[in-house]
Amino acid sequence: MSKELETKASAPAEETVTITKSSLDQILSRLQRVEAAADKAQLAHFDDQHREKVGKVVRVRCLDGKVITSWSDMNKNIVEKNVNGAWYEDQSTTVTFEDNTSTEIAYAVFARRYTHVKADVISETRKGSELFLELQLEDGSVLNINSKFLN
Repeated sequence: MSKELETKASAPAEETVTITKSSLDQILSRLQRVEAAADKAQLAHFDDQHREKVGKVVRVRCLDGKVITSWSDMNKNIVEKNVNGAWYEDQSTTVTFEDNTSTEIAYAVFARRYTHVKADVISETRKGSELFLELQLEDGSVLNINSKFLN
């Protein structure tokens, strides 16, 4: 009987809670925020200082499944009215692809058929007044391109 009294007299067993490590990390992070911030201005400052850095994402143009690295000014740019009063256009440009092949294409076709593909910026290099970007495309390939041919 004395054993039962001793067990009841000792401190009650602590309750345990099982949570995931990610939940614990979130709680600790929130606690750190609250302790560091005395007012809204300090809280905003803390959030800015600890914000996750987001990489730049740009869009490159693709035509027929090939990435376009550059295009020229118009090779031909004839826009005139014919004798019947209808406008006649003869505009073409040269498009260069990632595999260094190029083709001359009607500007109207180029302007309507290209699509955009997202790419992550790996690094930036400035050569004179030009900015060149090293990009990683969605398929994992790496490409160097002048910034004026993006977005």
